[in-house]
Amino acid sequence: MPKRQPEPGDHRRSSMAVSNKKQKFDAVQGDTDHSLHCSKRKIPQMRKLISVLLIFCVIGAWGSIAHRNISVPNEYENNYARAREAFDKGYYVETLSWLNAAEKIESNYETDCLRRDTYRNMGEAESYIGECQRLIGSYPEDVENYIAVLGHYRANENYGKLLQLLPVYMERFPENERMKELLEEIRHSWRYVQTGYYDVQYATPSLLKIRYTELAENGEERYPEYVLTDNDGRKIFSYGYQDIAVSQDGGSAMVCDQNGVWTRVTADNQLLAKNDEVTFEKMGSLSTSGIATAVIDGKYRFVNGELKIAAPKWEDAATFSEGINAVSQDGKWTVVNQDSWGEVGEYLYADVARNRYDLCNTGGRIVVADSQGYFLLDTELIPVFNRRYEEIKAFESEEPTAYRENGQWGFLNTAGESVIAPQYEDAQSFVNGYAAVKQNGLWGYLDLQGDMIVEPQFEECLPVRENGIAYVKNEEGYWDYVIVDMLYYQS
Repeated sequence: MPKRQPEPGDHRRSSMAVSNKKQKFDAVQGDTDHSLHCSKRKIPQMRKLISVLLIFCVIGAWGSIAHRNISVPNEYENNYARAREAFDKGYYVETLSWLNAAEKIESNYETDCLRRDTYRNMGEAESYIGECQRLIGSYPEDVENYIAVLGHYRANENYGKLLQLLPVYMERFPENERMKELLEEIRHSWRYVQTGYYDVQYATPSLLKIRYTELAENGEERYPEYVLTDNDGRKIFSYGYQDIAVSQDGGSAMVCDQNGVWTRVTADNQLLAKNDEVTFEKMGSLSTSGIATAVIDGKYRFVNGELKIAAPKWEDAATFSEGINAVSQDGKWTVVNQDSWGEVGEYLYADVARNRYDLCNTGGRIVVADSQGYFLLDTELIPVFNRRYEEIKAFESEEPTAYRENGQWGFLNTAGESVIAPQYEDAQSFVNGYAAVKQNGLWGYLDLQGDMIVEPQFEECLPVRENGIAYVKNEEGYWDYVIVDMLYYQS
C-alpha cells in the first residue's frame, strides 16, 4: 500500500496532543505535591493520636489491675467469712466447701487453721493430725499446733504417742507451761486392773509366779498350784506344781510336785535331775554359777545342777548372786563367794539383808549389820561409809534402797547418801523408778522425785515391773495390779 502523505492540519493536532499530555502530567504532579504536603501535615496529628491511644490503654490496664486487686480480696474475704459462719453454726461440710473456694484465691494461715479445726470438730482424727503436722512443717515456730497434737493424744489417752512426741516437742519449747502440765499429768497417771489372784510372787525380773484359787468339793483349799507367766500375764509354764524356783538364767527350774518331791526340769517340763536319796524341804533358784540353796532336815545346804549335795550345813543361807552369798551360824552371818564358801571364817555380822529374790548382793552393794547398826559393803567387803542406820533393806536394783531412822523410812543411794528423808511408816526399795511406801497403814507408790504417784490404798504392794505393772493386794486379800502409765507406755 502507498505511504500516506501528511495532510494539512496534522501538525496542529499533534501539537495539541502534546500540549494536552503536558497539562495532564502537570495536573498529576500537582496532585501528588499536594498529597505529599497534606501527608506531612497529618503525621504529627497521627502521632498525637497514637500517644493518646497508648495512654488510654495503659490507664485501662491499670484500671483492670486495680479492679482485680480490689475484687479478689473481696471475693476471698467473702468466701472465708462464709466458711467461718458455717463453722460457727456447725455446718462443717459447708465450711470445707467455702474454704476450698477461698483457697483457690489465696491459701494462708487462717484458712489452714480453720480447716484444721473443722477436721477436729468433725471427728476426722487422721485428717486433723495430718493438718496439724503440715502446719508444724510450714510454721515450725508456732507452738499452737504442737499443743493441738499433744492435746488430741491426751484426750484420747494415747499415752504411747504422747510420750513419743512430748520429749521432742519440749526440746523445742522447754519453757512451755502446757507441755510441762502434760508431762506432770502423765507422770501421775495410773490405772487399776482386777485379777483376783490368790497369790503373786516375782520369780525373776521378767517372770511371775501366780497362784490361782481352787477349792475342793468339800470347800477346803487344795494344794497350791503355781504357774509362770511373763510380765504381760501370758502363761508360759503351767504343769500343776505347788512351788517353782526359776534358775537365774531362765533355762530351767527347780519344781515341787503335789507329793512334795523336788526335781529340776527344763522350761518345757523335761526332767533334768532328780535325787531319790534325800528329801528336799525347800529349794532355791539355781544361780548362774551353778549353785542352789536347799533345805534338808532343817539345815541349809548347797546343791549343784545335778542335785548333788555339798557337805557344809548352816542355820540359814541366801542365794548366790554374781558369785556372792551369805550364810548364818549360831545367829551370826558372814559373806562368802563361790570359791570360798567351803572354808568359812569368822561370822562378823548380826544380819545380812536379802531382797525378794533372796539375794544379798545387788549392783555391787551388800547390806550388813553389826552391833551398832546397818551399813553397806562393796563386793570386796569394804564399808562404803562409816555411819550406821537403824535398818537398811537390801537393794532390789541399782536405784535407792529403803532405810529407817528414828522409826521412819526414807531412801539411800548406793553411796550411802540420803536422797529422800525418812517420813514413811514402811518402804520398799526402788525398782524401775518407783518404790512402794506405807502411810496410815496402807501402801502406795512413790517416784524418784519423791512425788506420790499412787496414793496409799492397798494392803500390800510388790515392786513396779519394767512394763509399768505392779501387783497389789486389795482389802479382800486378793491380788490385782496397777499400771503406771509413764513406764507402761515407755516400755
